[in-house]
Amino acid sequence: PACGEQKARFGPAAALLPYVECDARSPGADPARCDRAAVRRYPTWLIAGARHEGVLTLDELDRASGFTAARPR
Repeated sequence: PACGEQKARFGPAAALLPYVECDARSPGADPARCDRAAVRRYPTWLIAGARHEGVLTLDELDRASGFTAARPR
């Protein structure tokens, strides 16, 4: 549910995210990759060598990534 909430914050742009499914019960999942990355909480963002866990606001992701796109507030 948390990953779904996070994707919803991106709207249609969620399809462009570098998303990896960790749940082995889901189609296309890659649980071994998640294990190697020590993912224990969802969602987990790995940005510029830093780990960010849990649902984040778009502003928090902007700050973490350095991305500065104009978007409606």
